[in-house]
Amino acid sequence: MKRKLLSLVLALLMALCLVPAAVFAEGEQSIDATGSNLIKITTAADFAAGETIGLAASDAGNGALTLAEGETEGMFTSAVYTVADFYKMVASWNAAIYDGTSVEVYARAYTNDAWSEWFSWGEYGMSILRGCNDGASVDEYIPGGTITKAQFRAVLRRDSASLQSPVLRQITFSIKGGDAVPAYAETPVSQLPVSKFNASPAYSQLIRDPEIGGSICSPSTISVMLNARDPQLDILPEELALSVQDFNYGFGNWAFCTSAAGLYGYEAYVQYGDINIVLQELANGRSVGLSVSYSPSESSTYPYLPGSYGGTGGHLITIVGYEFEDGAVGDMDKLYLISSDTYSKDDATSFHRYAWKYFQKCWTNGVIYMLSSAPEAGAPVTGVQRFDAALEATEKENIYTLKVNSSAIDLTDFTVGKRATLGRGVLAYTIEGIATTESVESGSSVVYENRIQVSANNTFFYTGIKPGDDGNLAFNAGDALYKAGVPEGEPRTLTVYAMANNGRRYTATLSAVSKQAETGTEEYETVATSGNLVHVNLAEGTLTGGAERSGADEITLKSGMPSGTYTTPIYSNEWAWEYLMATINAVTPGASSVELQVRAVAERADGAWSDWFTWGKFGSGVQSMSTSAQDDYLKLGTDMLTVRGSSATANVQDVQFRVLLRADEAGNVPTVFGLNFTYKKAAYSADESVYTGSTAADALPKSASADILPTSAYGHASGMASWRFENMMLMLVNSQGSDALFEEMALNGYDFSSGWGNWAYTIFKAGLFGHKGYTQFAATPTLVQQAIADGNIVGLYVHGGKLETTNSSNTSQVIVYAYDTADDGTVTFKTVCPRGDTSELASGAVFGTCTADELADAIASYGSASPRGMMYVVGDKVKESSVERVPVAAQIVDVATIRLAKDGAAISLPAEFVANNNTTLGCGVIAYTLASEAKAGEKLAANEFYYDITVNADGTLALSEALQAKLAAGDTANLYVIRNNGVTYTAEIVSADLLAQQKADALAAVHAFLVKQPPALYGQAKELANRAKALIEAASSPAEIEAALQLLETKIEAPERDDSPDTGSGITVGGNATPVQPPEPADPGLVPPQTGAAASFAPFLCLLMAVMLFAVCRKRRSY
Repeated sequence: MKRKLLSLVLALLMALCLVPAAVFAEGEQSIDATGSNLIKITTAADFAAGETIGLAASDAGNGALTLAEGETEGMFTSAVYTVADFYKMVASWNAAIYDGTSVEVYARAYTNDAWSEWFSWGEYGMSILRGCNDGASVDEYIPGGTITKAQFRAVLRRDSASLQSPVLRQITFSIKGGDAVPAYAETPVSQLPVSKFNASPAYSQLIRDPEIGGSICSPSTISVMLNARDPQLDILPEELALSVQDFNYGFGNWAFCTSAAGLYGYEAYVQYGDINIVLQELANGRSVGLSVSYSPSESSTYPYLPGSYGGTGGHLITIVGYEFEDGAVGDMDKLYLISSDTYSKDDATSFHRYAWKYFQKCWTNGVIYMLSSAPEAGAPVTGVQRFDAALEATEKENIYTLKVNSSAIDLTDFTVGKRATLGRGVLAYTIEGIATTESVESGSSVVYENRIQVSANNTFFYTGIKPGDDGNLAFNAGDALYKAGVPEGEPRTLTVYAMANNGRRYTATLSAVSKQAETGTEEYETVATSGNLVHVNLAEGTLTGGAERSGADEITLKSGMPSGTYTTPIYSNEWAWEYLMATINAVTPGASSVELQVRAVAERADGAWSDWFTWGKFGSGVQSMSTSAQDDYLKLGTDMLTVRGSSATANVQDVQFRVLLRADEAGNVPTVFGLNFTYKKAAYSADESVYTGSTAADALPKSASADILPTSAYGHASGMASWRFENMMLMLVNSQGSDALFEEMALNGYDFSSGWGNWAYTIFKAGLFGHKGYTQFAATPTLVQQAIADGNIVGLYVHGGKLETTNSSNTSQVIVYAYDTADDGTVTFKTVCPRGDTSELASGAVFGTCTADELADAIASYGSASPRGMMYVVGDKVKESSVERVPVAAQIVDVATIRLAKDGAAISLPAEFVANNNTTLGCGVIAYTLASEAKAGEKLAANEFYYDITVNADGTLALSEALQAKLAAGDTANLYVIRNNGVTYTAEIVSADLLAQQKADALAAVHAFLVKQPPALYGQAKELANRAKALIEAASSPAEIEAALQLLETKIEAPERDDSPDTGSGITVGGNATPVQPPEPADPGLVPPQTGAAASFAPFLCLLMAVMLFAVCRKRRSY
């Protein structure tokens, strides 16, 4: 009876294991939410209706959850909500988040009679690289199908139980489309007033930090709304922007931005709404944020909006008030909205008046940012942590240490890579008495009487202040005052801000006297230039620190020196320019790096030199990161230096460069073997170009060509299909002698700050792989011919629709690898498109031809003015690549698992190795080829690559079932673990059976080696053989077997005898001595495994032993 009962229980448990989780969800509490498109879970009762694991109720506000004592992670799962069928959903949450803590919110939908997977809006916290999780959608959940129910989840985390727990006060979800109808969730006013002008500040994002100012409209809008609620908060746009930054997307994540207001105790959420909700909220005294697109031009592709400053395809603005003209409440043709719009020329012109009849076409997605009037009572406030700091002068002039409570704050690389590295941010300063204090009327702006003055209206400066290599702050405050127009000799107080993306802001003040800094240009020679391309003579210029010349045409670092600087002469061109691109050719082994900088004298600067602008630290083994900076006259926007202002006066003639060289801790040093720059005045003028190579235009051969191996970005790792610049450079360098892989090109020298497609870094990568290369403006067909005739290959920016290519975009690229001149003088160019997909590559559609006229038209018609006419020229490979391929062992753990090892030490990869390949140094891509498909004599990039190997939680690699089947069938795989730090691991993957055979063959080779040794060497050879045998038997990879066999190549000396002549020469045991039978039998342990009849009989012996053992066990049991 007991046995039957036990069997029944086991059967029931097994059956329960097979029941889908969705069945259990059906039995949970259900709440009807069909009457609104907004669901708030905010009260104690709301949270109690769901289920919690590892959480406890909190008395914060009117209901909240916190982690239970001792817990580091807890989960809330809501009740099931019956909802109207919808198309998309947006979420937001309000929580207190402390250092080392985070919140992550999820939703799922019951669609087409089944529960979907949980969708996450991403983990949010100040101490992590927060970011959205779904590659297709940042803000919105789109489950598809017919939806009847939804359920929500929140996960709270902290790094350790000793940390203060995050406190979740509210999660909110809004739906749109289908049957969902917007409903106002707050208390409505009984009657709309004719007008409502709520108090608000206004400021422009266009004059904020140049690197991020253009993309922070969403957090800037939230900062306007928070400052309107409480001016004492005095939040700066960058301060809030850096705290909501989505490291996978940017600053426009709706959920992150509204949830940031919750850090200050407010109730904030996103809702899909309509104009009625907007007017109700304004009438209640609260401004709202709206997601819009518009243009002041009727001919624009964006909706026309009179009164706007510029055109934008996606933007957030604050609506602070409204008015119905003539008192006609409800007449929508007479409705005007008053906006504090950060897309404005400056702070004074940031209030605008928009007519609803136009505005309604600009606001089509219905997204509204809602924010309560005051913080929730009892709600904990975290927000951005603010620290009062001090600037302590050092022994070096104009160098300060930033200190908080006597502790130094390390500012090394603080402003570099703020989009990718936690703890980086913005340095800025304000000057006493320089601020915007009123709104003004202009062609697009209005005067707003209910304006609030906040610190953001002070004029912020971002140039002339920077972190030093020693972690201190470099800042000439006196010169900053002078450049800001403060009369020389006049004292002022400056306020310095260091705002970081980990939720911290440091503020310090400094008193200084206005004084112009010395330019220091008298120590440099001036070189006159002409044309539009200059190849820097590295034998000229000055060296400081540890820099030294290695021959006349290379610059490196002295042994043992950590850094050094090379500064060029001053170059004065005979005609003024307004666009400049520079190229550095440098190899950077290990984690060494170079940093190219530039300064110039703009015509409008009255002879004053600018500060140094930088293209950022660059190398294969470091996080290469571009920067953006500008002053009143110049701007370096990631990759190109431009002169600001009207083209008539946007002129530069004098320019200078310097290169900072840095060694790594292992002593690896960079080597610079080329530096050049090109410039132009007009958007495109073929007349500006001058060829600097060997072949003159009138001495061109009839034809010339370079080898080309076409590749497609679409055939490589997931998420890289659009990396066309990298694919172009791969083809260019492989044409000129390299054998690089696409991912090696894509990930090494990757711009961790701005992502793929950095125009400057694209050509910098040619140097990383050891090639000479340069950029030149004003490309022409003749210029292309000359470059190819000199043995180079050319990449061009073209209008794809003008050529025979696979991409018709007016901002496309093409490679020109050959030309041929007919007897009648007609020149035909051969091209390949780097934007073709795998089918176009396979069919040959990526190849094309064109005439010189067609090529000229395609160049001149490029859709963007600044790079129009630009070409990349790549020459021979002259240095070893910075990217190192390191052979490792692929140890077999089991049939589905391998472990990487180097010299016996395991290499453990992080589980997020592939997911974080463009955010975390050392991560990358895992790829392999099959030996059965290898293309003999071809470059590696010509092979078919597979990407289905994944990383296990313990750092080992999981082989796909497809690969397992290939290995079981006798195939082998060549593994490439391509990291973004200049290292590619290579290994051979085999099956366990093949490995066993390789071991047997290796042991046989060891025996054969020992048998042929002469008596004089036998003893020492036997020691080597025994060591090799032990290593072979312990080997779990082909690489380890090969390493063991290498021992047999060891050179040993015959022992000396007193009674024998001294030959003075050693004997190599690898087999060059005459084979002699040893005086004693070979070690039986070195005899290869038995085969034939003995091997066939062994299984029967094992079976007989098993039967005997079973009989003995049965006999014992009978007692």
